[in-house]
Amino acid sequence: MTSADIEHASLQLPIGEGFARRWGKRLVWLGAAGLVVGLGGWWLWPHSSWPGSEEMPIMVQATRGSFVHKVTERGAVESASNYEVRCEVQSRGAAGTMILDIVPEGTYVNEGDFLVRLDSSWLESEKTKQEITCAQSEALLAEAENALETARINLKEYLEGQYRLEEKKIQNEILLASQEVSRSRENLAYSERLAAKGYITKQQLEAETFALQKAQNELEAAQLKLKVLQEYTKPKRLKELESEIKTAEARLAARRQAYELDRQQLRRIEEQIAKCVIYAERAGEVVYANVTGQGAQDVIIEPGTLVRENQVIIRLPDPKNMQVKARVNETRISRIRVGMPAEIRLDAFPEALLQGEVTSVSEYPAPTMWHRGDVKEYETFIKILTPMEGLKPGLTAQVHIRVEELQDVLQLPIQAVFEHQGRYYCVVRNGQLWEARQVQIGPSNEQSVVIWDLLELPVPVVFQFSGRAFLLERTEHGWQSRQVTILSEVGQRATLRVPDSSLPIQAPSVFEYQGKPVRLAYDGQQWGVQPAVSSPAEEVEEHDSRLLPIQAVFVAEGRHYVLESDPAVWQALGTGETVSARVQSWIGREVQVGSDPLQPGRPGLGLRSGEEVVLHAAAYRDKVSLPDLPPPGEQLGSAVAKPERTKSKPKTPPSGAKQNPAEMFRKLDRNNDQRLSRDELPEPLRLHFTSLDKDEDGTVSLSEWVAGRALLRPKQQAKEPPEAER
Repeated sequence: MTSADIEHASLQLPIGEGFARRWGKRLVWLGAAGLVVGLGGWWLWPHSSWPGSEEMPIMVQATRGSFVHKVTERGAVESASNYEVRCEVQSRGAAGTMILDIVPEGTYVNEGDFLVRLDSSWLESEKTKQEITCAQSEALLAEAENALETARINLKEYLEGQYRLEEKKIQNEILLASQEVSRSRENLAYSERLAAKGYITKQQLEAETFALQKAQNELEAAQLKLKVLQEYTKPKRLKELESEIKTAEARLAARRQAYELDRQQLRRIEEQIAKCVIYAERAGEVVYANVTGQGAQDVIIEPGTLVRENQVIIRLPDPKNMQVKARVNETRISRIRVGMPAEIRLDAFPEALLQGEVTSVSEYPAPTMWHRGDVKEYETFIKILTPMEGLKPGLTAQVHIRVEELQDVLQLPIQAVFEHQGRYYCVVRNGQLWEARQVQIGPSNEQSVVIWDLLELPVPVVFQFSGRAFLLERTEHGWQSRQVTILSEVGQRATLRVPDSSLPIQAPSVFEYQGKPVRLAYDGQQWGVQPAVSSPAEEVEEHDSRLLPIQAVFVAEGRHYVLESDPAVWQALGTGETVSARVQSWIGREVQVGSDPLQPGRPGLGLRSGEEVVLHAAAYRDKVSLPDLPPPGEQLGSAVAKPERTKSKPKTPPSGAKQNPAEMFRKLDRNNDQRLSRDELPEPLRLHFTSLDKDEDGTVSLSEWVAGRALLRPKQQAKEPPEAER
């Protein structure tokens, strides 16, 4: 090894040791920092009883408070009472009339100021043509007037001139013929005397005789000529002249009517030309009536745009009466009602909050663009109750319509509830186990859902339906209800008169709910409570109270039950249909209230204020045990059974037993007369036709079918042989 190598090695050794020492210290500090961070995280992380291998879910509490459901949509501000300037010029063909000049949008105009000038060139051409037509019509009218006057003169000329001349002429002929007859008669007499004396010959006497006969013939001819003139020629000529007068009068009327029509058309053209220039009839700020969002059907008001007759060109809004026009999606339009309050925020004034009210909801969807044909939106108008300065038409606004508001109700985030077989559940922690808790939900918005309060009710109990009182009880045949009459009521209990019972009975009818007395009610699908009135009666006005839904749990012999019934039966009762069956059957399903340790294995029901549930419940539904239940309202008859019956191996029901009784009724009703005859019933049920036909009218109605099936099922099941015997 050379001296250079030794020197190089002596220099390298201290440098390597310093490097190792520095990085060793850094690693120690990094390890200590990591340990501190881990201990701090462990200390700050919420302690729980969750297993170490399981991630901690986000938990939320069920809270009570005010629930407000708002429908939020965007719209545009407009005037609720616009003065609309429309095109009154008739369109030439289907194109329309072109705008030549228009006042700029936003201009404030006074009464009489210029607004719009439309193209009138083709109207000017039509006016020239019509003036020529009017001149021709006027000439024809004058000709017809002269023709009528001539016809009247011709009639007067004939009566006072021509006829009288002809009459006088014939009368002169008659006079001359009479004189000739007299002279011929005298000559004949004189000739006869001369012939008797022999002065003239016989031939001369015959000549005088022929002359007399000729004169007489001429006289008769003149008299006949006068008669023809007076009786035939004169009336015929009068008819001809009068016909000429009437023809001239009709021709004159037609020419005058044609002339008037031509003049009207000329005046109409002149009016159309005058309407091509539009002036303001009242003061206001000009707003163009543009139509956008329609794709190819968009209309932009500007010079060169073609407008059709009666199309709005300009609006002069009333700034004191403004509204917002919004479009609500079809999924939310059913919740909107006229009179609902609303809050309005303008994009131009985000700090201002305006109050409004829904004034109109369209019955038909608004036209949409071609690429959004499957989206249906309904125009909704919200009146601005608190206008502000600077409010102008066209401003973009966001409207929050308050469709529903409830006070002091239990709420959960909407993600904390999931659906299973038509029922709703949330996930809670019971010790080291997951638990599904069934809840009854109410209205919801984008964030929260209302959970109806759970109310435990004793059995028997009185409830109201459609203004009538019913008694719900548990008998040997299962859960049943029947209509009763309330005789009296003391405190929270009522004395009832039950049909087919000689003695009255007592049952609870009033309960305490949220510090107020209420009555139990049923609307045919869900349970609820109504404010208790001071003097209850069998008939109660429907508008006197409002149903507040609850999650009703009925307590019998220390056990909790949830009851369901066939909606078809209650629909028939509610519509006033004559129902012969006095008993309504119910489904009873035993449950446990909350996490009751006395009823292990039963489905949990209800939620209390302050209880914690998993926020994202759908992600944890596989970790809970969910009951396999039919959807609500189905299998009415299959679920009716005596609770005291000992558990045995269930027999396989026939295929028809799993059907809804109302659905089975419709299938059996082959002639669709809402009645079942004996021939329409299945062969096993024909033996029980008399029992089903309660009103003995020879047919079975829907209510008789539902009630009879529920009553006959225990008897039919009792007749079935045990499984071992079969």
